[in-house]
Amino acid sequence: MPEELGRIVGLECQPLITELGCIVRKHAPLQVTKWAKIDKADRESLLQMAKSHPVGENEAPVCEEEICSEVLGHKSGYIRGRGHGPKPNRSLSKHHDKSKLEVANKRANELEEKLNAQQKDMEVIKATQKVTNEILQALMEQMQGVTQNATNEILQALMKQMQDERHMSANAIALAPDPLS
Repeated sequence: MPEELGRIVGLECQPLITELGCIVRKHAPLQVTKWAKIDKADRESLLQMAKSHPVGENEAPVCEEEICSEVLGHKSGYIRGRGHGPKPNRSLSKHHDKSKLEVANKRANELEEKLNAQQKDMEVIKATQKVTNEILQALMEQMQGVTQNATNEILQALMKQMQDERHMSANAIALAPDPLS
Protein backbone atom coordinates (compact mmCIF):
# COMPACT_ATOMS: atom_id res chain seq x y z
CA MET A 1 0.00 0.00 0.00
CA PRO A 2 1.58 3.32 -1.05
CA GLU A 3 1.74 5.51 2.05
CA GLU A 4 1.16 8.74 0.11
CA LEU A 5 -2.21 7.49 -1.13
CA GLY A 6 -3.40 6.10 2.20
CA ARG A 7 -5.25 3.19 0.59
CA ILE A 8 -4.61 -0.11 -1.13
CA VAL A 9 -3.99 0.14 -4.90
CA GLY A 10 -2.75 -2.08 -7.68
CA LEU A 11 -3.86 -5.00 -9.82
CA GLU A 12 -4.71 -7.25 -6.87
CA CYS A 13 -6.26 -4.59 -4.62
CA GLN A 14 -9.95 -5.23 -5.24
CA PRO A 15 -9.88 -8.94 -4.35
CA LEU A 16 -7.93 -8.10 -1.17
CA ILE A 17 -10.43 -5.40 -0.17
CA THR A 18 -13.32 -7.77 -0.85
CA GLU A 19 -11.69 -10.56 1.13
CA LEU A 20 -11.00 -8.28 4.09
CA GLY A 21 -14.61 -7.09 4.06
CA CYS A 22 -15.85 -10.69 3.96
CA ILE A 23 -13.58 -11.72 6.86
CA VAL A 24 -14.82 -8.84 9.00
CA ARG A 25 -18.49 -9.43 8.11
CA LYS A 26 -18.25 -13.17 8.79
CA HIS A 27 -16.31 -13.01 12.01
CA ALA A 28 -16.96 -9.60 13.62
CA PRO A 29 -19.89 -9.34 16.03
CA LEU A 30 -22.73 -7.46 14.28
CA GLN A 31 -23.89 -5.62 17.39
CA VAL A 32 -20.51 -3.86 17.71
CA THR A 33 -20.38 -0.45 15.98
CA LYS A 34 -16.74 0.46 16.57
CA TRP A 35 -13.48 -1.42 16.18
CA ALA A 36 -12.44 -0.41 19.68
CA LYS A 37 -15.53 -2.12 21.15
CA ILE A 38 -14.64 -5.51 19.64
CA ASP A 39 -13.19 -7.90 22.21
CA LYS A 40 -9.39 -7.88 22.03
CA ALA A 41 -9.24 -11.64 21.35
CA ASP A 42 -11.74 -11.28 18.47
CA ARG A 43 -9.82 -8.32 17.13
CA GLU A 44 -6.55 -10.25 17.16
CA SER A 45 -8.24 -13.17 15.44
CA LEU A 46 -9.60 -10.91 12.67
CA LEU A 47 -6.22 -9.27 12.19
CA GLN A 48 -4.48 -12.65 11.95
CA MET A 49 -6.99 -13.79 9.31
CA ALA A 50 -6.45 -10.60 7.31
CA LYS A 51 -2.66 -10.81 7.61
CA SER A 52 -2.64 -14.41 6.49
CA HIS A 53 -4.37 -13.45 3.23
CA PRO A 54 -1.96 -13.95 0.28
CA VAL A 55 -0.48 -10.71 -0.98
CA GLY A 56 0.15 -9.93 -4.69
CA GLU A 57 3.66 -9.82 -6.15
CA ASN A 58 4.13 -6.04 -5.96
CA GLU A 59 2.29 -5.46 -2.68
CA ALA A 60 3.71 -5.30 0.83
CA PRO A 61 2.07 -7.06 3.79
CA VAL A 62 -0.75 -5.07 5.30
CA CYS A 63 -0.38 -3.65 8.83
CA GLU A 64 -3.11 -3.47 11.48
CA GLU A 65 -3.75 0.27 11.05
CA GLU A 66 -4.15 -0.11 7.28
CA ILE A 67 -6.61 -2.99 7.71
CA CYS A 68 -8.66 -1.01 10.23
CA SER A 69 -8.63 2.07 8.04
CA GLU A 70 -9.59 0.16 4.88
CA VAL A 71 -12.28 -2.06 6.38
CA LEU A 72 -13.81 0.16 9.04
CA GLY A 73 -13.12 3.60 7.61
CA HIS A 74 -12.15 6.67 9.59
CA LYS A 75 -13.70 7.92 12.82
CA SER A 76 -15.93 10.90 12.41
CA GLY A 77 -15.73 13.65 14.98
CA TYR A 78 -14.65 17.18 15.75
CA ILE A 79 -11.04 18.23 15.23
CA ARG A 80 -10.02 21.58 16.65
CA GLY A 81 -9.14 23.95 13.85
CA ARG A 82 -10.57 21.65 11.16
CA GLY A 83 -14.19 21.22 12.25
CA HIS A 84 -16.38 18.14 11.92
CA GLY A 85 -15.28 15.31 9.65
CA PRO A 86 -13.20 12.16 9.60
CA LYS A 87 -10.37 11.96 12.10
CA PRO A 88 -7.10 11.18 10.35
CA ASN A 89 -5.12 8.10 11.32
CA ARG A 90 -2.29 9.58 13.38
CA SER A 91 0.50 7.44 11.98
CA LEU A 92 -0.65 7.87 8.38
CA SER A 93 -1.62 11.53 8.67
CA LYS A 94 1.97 12.67 9.27
CA HIS A 95 3.11 11.10 6.03
CA HIS A 96 -0.06 12.20 4.26
CA ASP A 97 0.46 15.79 5.47
CA LYS A 98 4.07 15.60 4.33
CA SER A 99 3.08 14.36 0.87
CA LYS A 100 0.36 17.04 0.65
CA LEU A 101 2.97 19.62 1.58
CA GLU A 102 5.34 18.32 -1.10
CA VAL A 103 2.58 18.48 -3.71
CA ALA A 104 1.62 21.99 -2.57
CA ASN A 105 5.27 23.13 -2.69
CA LYS A 106 5.69 21.67 -6.17
CA ARG A 107 2.50 23.42 -7.33
CA ALA A 108 3.66 26.69 -5.72
CA ASN A 109 7.01 26.44 -7.54
CA GLU A 110 5.25 25.79 -10.85
CA LEU A 111 2.96 28.76 -10.31
CA GLU A 112 5.90 30.97 -9.33
CA GLU A 113 7.76 30.00 -12.53
CA LYS A 114 4.64 30.72 -14.56
CA LEU A 115 4.23 34.09 -12.83
CA ASN A 116 7.88 35.00 -13.55
CA ALA A 117 7.44 34.09 -17.22
CA GLN A 118 4.29 36.19 -17.43
CA GLN A 119 6.02 39.13 -15.75
CA LYS A 120 8.83 38.94 -18.31
CA ASP A 121 6.25 38.84 -21.10
CA MET A 122 4.54 41.91 -19.59
CA GLU A 123 7.85 43.79 -19.51
CA VAL A 124 8.40 43.03 -23.20
CA ILE A 125 4.85 44.10 -24.02
CA LYS A 126 5.26 47.35 -22.04
CA ALA A 127 8.55 48.15 -23.80
CA THR A 128 6.97 47.46 -27.20
CA GLN A 129 3.97 49.61 -26.29
CA LYS A 130 6.26 52.46 -25.22
CA VAL A 131 8.14 52.39 -28.54
CA THR A 132 4.85 52.20 -30.45
CA ASN A 133 3.49 55.21 -28.54
CA GLU A 134 6.65 57.21 -29.29
CA ILE A 135 6.39 56.41 -33.01
CA LEU A 136 2.70 57.29 -33.01
CA GLN A 137 3.40 60.61 -31.25
CA ALA A 138 6.10 61.46 -33.82
CA LEU A 139 3.71 60.62 -36.68
CA MET A 140 0.99 62.78 -35.12
CA GLU A 141 3.40 65.72 -34.87
CA GLN A 142 4.43 65.24 -38.51
CA MET A 143 0.78 65.05 -39.57
CA GLN A 144 0.00 68.26 -37.66
CA GLY A 145 2.97 69.95 -39.33
CA VAL A 146 1.92 68.76 -42.79
CA THR A 147 -1.69 69.76 -42.14
CA GLN A 148 -0.63 73.19 -40.84
CA ASN A 149 1.63 73.76 -43.84
CA ALA A 150 -1.10 72.71 -46.26
CA THR A 151 -3.62 74.94 -44.50
CA ASN A 152 -1.21 77.90 -44.61
CA GLU A 153 -0.53 77.36 -48.32
CA ILE A 154 -4.27 77.16 -49.08
CA LEU A 155 -4.95 80.32 -47.04
CA GLN A 156 -2.12 82.17 -48.78
CA ALA A 157 -3.42 81.08 -52.17
CA LEU A 158 -6.96 82.21 -51.30
CA MET A 159 -5.72 85.55 -49.98
CA LYS A 160 -3.68 86.09 -53.11
CA GLN A 161 -6.68 85.18 -55.26
CA MET A 162 -8.86 87.63 -53.31
CA GLN A 163 -6.25 90.38 -53.67
CA ASP A 164 -6.00 89.68 -57.40
CA GLU A 165 -9.78 89.87 -57.71
CA ARG A 166 -9.82 93.18 -55.80
CA HIS A 167 -7.15 94.62 -58.07
CA MET A 168 -9.04 93.46 -61.10
CA SER A 169 -12.25 94.99 -59.76
CA ALA A 170 -10.49 98.23 -58.93
CA ASN A 171 -8.88 98.35 -62.39
CA ALA A 172 -12.18 97.56 -64.04
CA ILE A 173 -13.87 100.38 -62.16
CA ALA A 174 -11.07 102.80 -62.96
CA LEU A 175 -11.10 101.94 -66.67
CA ALA A 176 -14.84 101.94 -67.01
CA PRO A 177 -16.40 105.15 -68.46
CA ASP A 178 -18.31 107.20 -66.04
CA PRO A 179 -22.01 106.70 -66.84
CA LEU A 180 -22.96 110.11 -65.50
CA SER A 181 -20.73 112.04 -67.78
